[in-house]
Amino acid sequence: FRVFLFSALILAPSLGYAGNQTVYYTQIVKTDYGVRDAIVRVWVKDEKMRMESDAGGEKFILINREGGVYNYIPSQNMLTKIPRIEQKMNYVDDAEDFISYLKTVNAKVVGEEEINGLNCDIYEYFDTDSDSQVIAWVWKEKSFPIKIEIKNYFGKTSVFFDDVRINEPIPESFFELPQDAILIDMTQKLPNMGDILQEYQ
Repeated sequence: FRVFLFSALILAPSLGYAGNQTVYYTQIVKTDYGVRDAIVRVWVKDEKMRMESDAGGEKFILINREGGVYNYIPSQNMLTKIPRIEQKMNYVDDAEDFISYLKTVNAKVVGEEEINGLNCDIYEYFDTDSDSQVIAWVWKEKSFPIKIEIKNYFGKTSVFFDDVRINEPIPESFFELPQDAILIDMTQKLPNMGDILQEYQ
């Protein structure tokens, strides 16, 4: 649980796609410094998010919705409410409104390239929060990131966005919580978890 929770918070996207649209994508994270590759499926609708991942043969589902953030393990029928953190722990900030994010970090266009048949502008910027040099390939038509490379003292992290579907219907049921699951409220047991986790950013 601890390993997935930490990984999930690192990978979790921001919520609320620009213009109250919806977005689905698969996020693939690879590193050159020994961390296992991560593949995460993400659905975002308004202020709700669902993220699915597999680790060690287990399926994990993270749901962020009004009322809290919940981690669900289907094989155990266990639902854990976990503390929110004020500052996002994320390789990629604001994927759903990426151009606005790039403006805040003064990113510069340095070229263009076609990736998987998609015409992309290439941006470069320095992320002061993580002390990282970042290159981002942004799909021109949809203003959505397709590939991002982050270089810092750990090494290089590459984030790929695949099967991006923008403004396709997402059922509300995707963000509902299982009613018969065993519920554990970690927000009461570990009220300061969010503050502790921020130290690892």
